[in-house]
Amino acid sequence: MVFHLSIFVSVCLIALMAGPSGSDETSRKKITIFVCTMVLGTILALRTWWMADLIKYHTQYSALAGQSFSDLVKSDVANLGLRMLFVIEHRMTGGNFQIVLFIESYFCMGCLGYIIYKYSPTPVWSYFAYMAVGLYFFNFSGLKQSIAMAFLLLAFDGIAQNKPVKFFILAFMAGMFHAPAFIGIVSYYFANRRISRNYFLALVVVFVSVLAFRSQIVGFLSEMYYDEAEVKDVSGFGGKFLMMLVLLVGGAVLRPPVNEDTLYAKVFNLMVLATLIQSFSIFGHNFTRLADYYFQYIILYLPMIMQHPDYSAIENNEMAMPFLSFTENSYVLAGVVLFILGFLYYQSYIGTDISGILNYKFFWEVSQTPWGS
Repeated sequence: MVFHLSIFVSVCLIALMAGPSGSDETSRKKITIFVCTMVLGTILALRTWWMADLIKYHTQYSALAGQSFSDLVKSDVANLGLRMLFVIEHRMTGGNFQIVLFIESYFCMGCLGYIIYKYSPTPVWSYFAYMAVGLYFFNFSGLKQSIAMAFLLLAFDGIAQNKPVKFFILAFMAGMFHAPAFIGIVSYYFANRRISRNYFLALVVVFVSVLAFRSQIVGFLSEMYYDEAEVKDVSGFGGKFLMMLVLLVGGAVLRPPVNEDTLYAKVFNLMVLATLIQSFSIFGHNFTRLADYYFQYIILYLPMIMQHPDYSAIENNEMAMPFLSFTENSYVLAGVVLFILGFLYYQSYIGTDISGILNYKFFWEVSQTPWGS
């Protein structure tokens, strides 16, 4: 536990160096993100594959030795991108799976750093969010999912710049590594939904309907894939869903989403979609993983709601007018509350050990995983 808390605290302190003060803010931001990328990437890269699902990936990697690309396509197109990557890396490294982890680790953390640099107003909140909600630690065992999430992060470039071709290419790449990531393709349409009073009324109706008929919806989807499917009638709400709902409502209060505030409105829409999917999580952990494809944009959402709104963009919007009276102290108080709640959530996530991270070992500490295996 001490090891993982030290990672959390270290990254938050490093990211804090990117504060808004100073005459050379851009340079400080670059240096801070580079350092955070190297720290997080190195910790991932040095992990042994003899843990959690990485053992399964190593077995698959070894089994693909000597196969051609045509063999891969003929056998199964699911997760084709990952298997093609395994074949290429096997030929390049001579079967050294540890190098695969090096490449994957720095690629994923590099994509994260790129998006934070380009779109986050405050990196400290971005890295805090990424650590606190457990997104970083999922990288320890979820190899194909992590790569898919990295491609979807890059795809946000297409959303922000209104470049659908760029977005769909990157979203398609994500799906090639993990088929469920194809759900990310709809995010371009949803992110560009215009916000109005009717929009919020529709959200209330949708959320109430989904919560009321979750069992029927899951049952219908299950029947599409299985001949016989029995869905238990489950009630209640997951803790993560409630946390996401609080963040969504709190963000709408601190920084009301309006169409004039273009980038924030797009991120807000993606968070709405993440929360909606997360409401199904009581039926299975797979729904949480689907929601995470959108929830990862919390790295932009949290710093944005902690930033004073662009009053020139929203001063003439009647929906936002009641919230323009927030003072600097209001944001400081919100920041303190978010930090405390985020830290507590982080501790609870570590305690459940969903990703098998409490068994973290460096690759040289495990005799079953010599460097050349």
